[in-house]
Amino acid sequence: MAGDRHNAGKPKLSLVLEARHALAGAARVLEFGATKYSRANWRKGLKHTEVADCLSRHLAAYLAGEDRDEESGELHIDHVLVNALFLAEVARTHPGLDDRGITAAKAIDSVSMDPPALGPSLYFPGSWPEGLKVGKLIGAPAVTSMELRD
Repeated sequence: MAGDRHNAGKPKLSLVLEARHALAGAARVLEFGATKYSRANWRKGLKHTEVADCLSRHLAAYLAGEDRDEESGELHIDHVLVNALFLAEVARTHPGLDDRGITAAKAIDSVSMDPPALGPSLYFPGSWPEGLKVGKLIGAPAVTSMELRD
């Protein structure tokens, strides 16, 4: 007879282990990172957008048809998995490093929003039409008004 276990409602982590090929690839990426930085360096905390940027670069390379990361020699999809794990972990353990929107807001505030500063539009070749006003990019439409003239 087996002993009692009160595991109702607890995550079944053994389900993750069923993806053994993906986990082996993730382990190789983690080994590379441990050599390059130090083991578990990421656990000190990383800005959320830095992790998302790394994830996005590896995903973009994979989608562009590149299988392996040039530096590590490991699969880009394994780097995607590791960065997704990092992001999921730091989002829970380092909420103070969540910099989503903060960087974009600072960048927007530091850039002139006058249409000529933004350059010509693909929709309006050559120059911005007279009367075009650009709104803030966060929380407002990009174009707030435009007069159309014959």
